[in-house]
Amino acid sequence: MRQVGARQVAPVFGMPSGTSLAEGIAFSANMAQLAGGRVFFPKGVFRYKSHAEANHHQTEYLAQGMANLAKERRHG
Repeated sequence: MRQVGARQVAPVFGMPSGTSLAEGIAFSANMAQLAGGRVFFPKGVFRYKSHAEANHHQTEYLAQGMANLAKERRHG
């Protein structure tokens, strides 16, 4: 197996800094803002017969959600 790159993990300290907290809050806010607080996928547990079937389901809901989001942005 070949490893490409290495994740840079921030060290864990006994007392976290305010800067780290602010960065974490900003990251969470940006992630929530990407889809406008919407979730494209329904809740629940899904079982698939194959990876292809799971990928198809994921792609369908993602495309539908993106289309709905674009429609909302276009029409206000």
